[in-house]
Amino acid sequence: MGDAYEVKSDLVIAIQTLNVLGFKAILEKAKFQFVEIQDHSFLNVFHELASTVLPDTIEEELFQAYVGCCYRYHNEKASEILKRQLNTGSKEEEMTPLMLATLNNKRVLII
Repeated sequence: MGDAYEVKSDLVIAIQTLNVLGFKAILEKAKFQFVEIQDHSFLNVFHELASTVLPDTIEEELFQAYVGCCYRYHNEKASEILKRQLNTGSKEEEMTPLMLATLNNKRVLII
């Protein structure tokens, strides 16, 4: 699979098309540390999940798939990687995924 930016783009398409199986398949093929999967504005998968309107069940499946794959591939580093992604602000607005989720009236749980 291409660079981390392309992987992020493919994940966004899977999110927008509600393709949970495709989302999982993309993550399983990724050859990067998950923290590298972001675009040029530092937006990562959590930014996309926080800003996209999705049915609750699909959103939860995508979230669980991402977190599960992160733990599977990064073992003891997974918790730190997830925290780093959740606290990464966008390049221009410096909005973290948690800030975006709050702005969009989404439920925010501690992982």
